[in-house]
Amino acid sequence: SEWASNISNEEYTMIKNTALLILVFTTATFVSAAERTFEKVLQVDSDVRFALDSHKGKIKIRTSAGDTVDIKARIYSDEHSAEELDKLKIVVGHASGTVSVDVDYDAWREGFGGLLSGRNNMPYVDFDILIPDGASLDVETHKSDFDIHAPAGEVELETHKGNGSIVGVRSDIEIETHKGNVDVEVLEMGDIK
Repeated sequence: SEWASNISNEEYTMIKNTALLILVFTTATFVSAAERTFEKVLQVDSDVRFALDSHKGKIKIRTSAGDTVDIKARIYSDEHSAEELDKLKIVVGHASGTVSVDVDYDAWREGFGGLLSGRNNMPYVDFDILIPDGASLDVETHKSDFDIHAPAGEVELETHKGNGSIVGVRSDIEIETHKGNVDVEVLEMGDIK
């Protein structure tokens, strides 16, 4: 066109490169926004044993007078695509007396190329969980921040590089931590380990 004939090759190359950079940044922004959610509500006994095994993200656990376990999760990453996020599974095991929630992200699915490229980093998972007040709780986590309102049953926490608080403890509590800080509020003294 007439406009194209009035610009030099240098100007044309600069315009083309600028457009390419805009496309790259737009694509990078889209990848960084990769996110999905998970929700599940389970009918349980009021004294259910609830276990969570998670890797990195935030964990918020509250109690209620009901007889359900409500699990909400946000799965997200600033370095994984939506397709890569689909490789992360939240696996729920359920019987009336027990519920287990595991985060499963198999880096080996990418083969050795994924491990060597550093693309085997696990996406983040933020949990917002409601359990019956009469439940007992077992949380194992790596690199997660946690905010736990303890149920009436026993509480076990194992964390590696995690920080957070457990408030309202009314039974036995066992905490194992490596490179993390845990604030604990005890309302009724039980065995503490």
